[in-house]
Amino acid sequence: MKKIAYLVKEWGMLFVWMMIGIISVKAETGVFPTADSVKQVLFISSYHEEQIWTRNIIETVKRQLKDAGLRVDLRIIHLDSKRTKDKDKQAEILFQTLSEIRGRQDLIIVSDKEANQIFFSLDIPMIKKIPVVFCAVAVSDDRKQEGWENATGVVSKLDYEKVFLLGRRLFPEARKVYVISDSTESGRMHKKMAQSQLVKYERVFPIEYVGEHEATVDDLIREMENFDPLSFIILSTWQRDRQGMYRSAEVYYPIFSKEAPAPILSSMDFAGGNGILGGYLLRAEDQGTRAGKLAVKILKGEDVRNVPVDTAEGVFMFDDLQLKRRRVERAILPEGSVIVNEPDSLFVTYRNYIFFFVVFIVLLVILLGLFLFFYLRYRTMFHRSQKLEAAAKGMAKNLERKTEVLSHTLSSMEEGIVVVNREMEVLEMNRIALENVGYGQDGIGKRLNEVCNICVDGDEKYMQRVIRKVMETGKRQVLNADALLVSTRGEVKHVTGSISPLFDSLRGVAGAVLIFRDMTDELQQQRFLKISIGILRFYTWVFNIDKQTFEFGEGFGETGAQKEPFDTLEKFALYVHPEDRAGFSEFFERVQKQDSGEFTAAYRVDYKGNGQYSWWECRGVVQTIEVGKGKKIKYLYGLDINIEQHKRIEEELKHAMEKAEESDRLKSAFLANISHEIRTPLNGIVGFANLICEKDYSHEEKQTFCAAINKNSKLLLSLLDDILDLSRIESNSVGCQVEECDVNELLNSVFETHRLLMPERIVLVKEEIPTGLRVKTDSVKLTQVFTNIINNAKKFTSQGKITLGTRLSEDREWLEFSVADTGEGIPEKSLPRIFDRFYKVDEFKPGAGLGLPICKAIMDLLGGDIRVESELGKGTTFYFRIPLYLDEDKGHFVFEVSNEPEDWPVIANEDKKHILIAEDTDSNYLLLKALLKKDYMLDRARDGIEAVEMFKKNKYDAILMDLKMPRMDGLEAMIEIRKFSDIPIIIQTAYAFEVDREKCWEAGCTDFISKPIKSVTIHSILKKHLS
Repeated sequence: MKKIAYLVKEWGMLFVWMMIGIISVKAETGVFPTADSVKQVLFISSYHEEQIWTRNIIETVKRQLKDAGLRVDLRIIHLDSKRTKDKDKQAEILFQTLSEIRGRQDLIIVSDKEANQIFFSLDIPMIKKIPVVFCAVAVSDDRKQEGWENATGVVSKLDYEKVFLLGRRLFPEARKVYVISDSTESGRMHKKMAQSQLVKYERVFPIEYVGEHEATVDDLIREMENFDPLSFIILSTWQRDRQGMYRSAEVYYPIFSKEAPAPILSSMDFAGGNGILGGYLLRAEDQGTRAGKLAVKILKGEDVRNVPVDTAEGVFMFDDLQLKRRRVERAILPEGSVIVNEPDSLFVTYRNYIFFFVVFIVLLVILLGLFLFFYLRYRTMFHRSQKLEAAAKGMAKNLERKTEVLSHTLSSMEEGIVVVNREMEVLEMNRIALENVGYGQDGIGKRLNEVCNICVDGDEKYMQRVIRKVMETGKRQVLNADALLVSTRGEVKHVTGSISPLFDSLRGVAGAVLIFRDMTDELQQQRFLKISIGILRFYTWVFNIDKQTFEFGEGFGETGAQKEPFDTLEKFALYVHPEDRAGFSEFFERVQKQDSGEFTAAYRVDYKGNGQYSWWECRGVVQTIEVGKGKKIKYLYGLDINIEQHKRIEEELKHAMEKAEESDRLKSAFLANISHEIRTPLNGIVGFANLICEKDYSHEEKQTFCAAINKNSKLLLSLLDDILDLSRIESNSVGCQVEECDVNELLNSVFETHRLLMPERIVLVKEEIPTGLRVKTDSVKLTQVFTNIINNAKKFTSQGKITLGTRLSEDREWLEFSVADTGEGIPEKSLPRIFDRFYKVDEFKPGAGLGLPICKAIMDLLGGDIRVESELGKGTTFYFRIPLYLDEDKGHFVFEVSNEPEDWPVIANEDKKHILIAEDTDSNYLLLKALLKKDYMLDRARDGIEAVEMFKKNKYDAILMDLKMPRMDGLEAMIEIRKFSDIPIIIQTAYAFEVDREKCWEAGCTDFISKPIKSVTIHSILKKHLS
């Protein structure tokens, strides 16, 4: 019933707050502040979780930790000593828990005697290291006094003497006292303390100790029923009977109080308010508060050894219901006693209802006062409005007449006019305004921003701000030059105008008048002109022939010139280019003699006077004005347009045409030369081939014919290679295959190759270079550069020597090569064009003029450069170099290694390898068969499908695959074979472009051999991949 009454009061109060809406409730939720880390705390309780003494201690400890702003992970262990007799089991549980945490706790709190005894009896090293706070123990259990340096806590003195003397004071008629305690460890401790404190009173006052030997609650109650009514009882603790059954204080202490014939006093606060009259009690909240404060000190860093042990004192506490039951007067209670279970006063019981009634009365009075105030105000305003209405009728007629006059006036004006009041409501708009804002007469009475708006640079509040300023200052304001009128239809117009104040009869500002004019068309024309000036870069001028003076118009300032140095013809001529000055003066003299007509001229002018001339074209007309009596005035109206860009384009087109003509000439020469170069070897090949077929020639002569055919074939193949290299360069399809190579080996290879090919009377010489020098570059392309330059040197050297050289640059950043000859030399005028494509110093020398351009392109690709030095009659030297110590991704750096040569793997003697040749052309297959039949077993497939089928049926060691075949080409066949085998596949092809090779590499190609196929090349490739 008490809880129901409480809820009724609380809900009633809530209803009051909702009804009057005066008081707002702010709910606060306590949260722990953020700390650096979470503290780990272990709480060991002697009793079980529901035990009220334990529960109160834990809650007050938590409150202290929270109020201190600590983040704590609190772990609680209940030993349940009230319900469990087995101390060994309790010790085992505690030992296991402490072993699991392995010293990871920042603090341990131990509550009550049983937990303290078990905890401090355990032989665990970490107990000596972790700070410990004990509480709810007697002074005799002070562990700090026992030598535990890592422990401090709260000790308590159970003062049974004060409880005994309190009973004698309250019940002087008592003839005896009974002290009740159970058989638990705590019970025996309480009994022992009571005996030691009360022994001095036993000779003068009977004291009997009971409860320890009672088997059940019923036995204890039966014994209590036999107590002397003229006595009092001191109940220390009785919560477990002899059978080990736990008896809750909340349940059984009220029963003891009801059944006992004498009043019951106690020393423990869990007895207070549970039917016990009172006593000198140790409070659980006090124990928890003191222990919590000690814990906060330690967790905040204070050394536990410096934290002294605290002592908890008891307090006199009584139950008001039991005082009335036992008829004990409050006057005889000790001073400062605490009374619990006191009934509330009438005011406290009904305070919410009283508050609601008072608030209701106050609100009622306020509402009545407001009603009376507004009623009286309404009466006053009503009488005033009647007077105003009469005056308004007279004014209305006058205003109507004036309005009609004003309306006619406004309608006749060409500017738009809008009149607004102080609230910016539209009072009047004339015809022009209505047309521009796109609103009908229904716009009258609306707010101005609903009818139209004037903004500047995106500021939509511009118009309202200017109107407010006019109303505040009473002064006219001119609209910004960039003002835009936005109509209701979304149309935007450029306007100019002003906003003026509208005064009333008392010279007060009653509103504002907006006057505007549509300037859209005029501004568009001005902007078109400005754009034209900006794009075309021109300016206008007028020349007064009589005064010989210039007046400059739009655009002249864009030239960067001042007007004064150009205001006369003589001054202007000083800034004209010296080469154009005479023509400029003659032009103006001629034009001044004309009476009419147009004129055009072009000249260069330095407007800024800094020596930078630009081309201008002058266009204009002559105007003659008759002023009477035969007198005439002449003016020249001109427009000067900057044509510098046109002149530049014209010059570029001229150069481009010259280059195109030169290129066309070179290409024509190239095609004629190529035709000659191709036909020359072809003539030898075809002619000698025909002679071989005839029977009239001897074997030796036919051998000579074959040699000639071979020589001309090589010349033709070299020419085709040059053409293809040029094609690759122009299409940017040339890749760079960077690999490590020995510079000595590269030069030796070049030297040995060309030494045997030198004509008579020419010697190839190689300068000595350091051994062990290696470089990362594209050795194939570098060899091609050597070959092209050596071949070029042979053409222009009839006798003497060609010298190959190599050296490191002085800054050791470049590897430099040189090819020097003692030939004819190159004319100085030809040196700048020596690397141009198709260019030949001597048109009658063999070659297409592509070798040196290819060399330059290759050196650019390798990140190097090439140059030439030559002297007529003495010879020519080509220098080319590649960079060292660059980024490795770009592929060039030099380093020293051992001089031991790297040997190629040698194929061991074994049975012939089996090779599949995929070739559709009979002549090509017959050539391959002739080259390979002595060393390999051969099979032929005529297309890609046949090649795949034969590979599946037979075992092959390698495949020679032609790319262009019927039914299925070589690329598709290779993709099919790669699905189930990694056999070496060598592509034989006449395709020469890098993109074709890239496709083959992606499909799984092992190597390439280009047509025409040479015996040495194909045997070398096969040996390489079959070894």
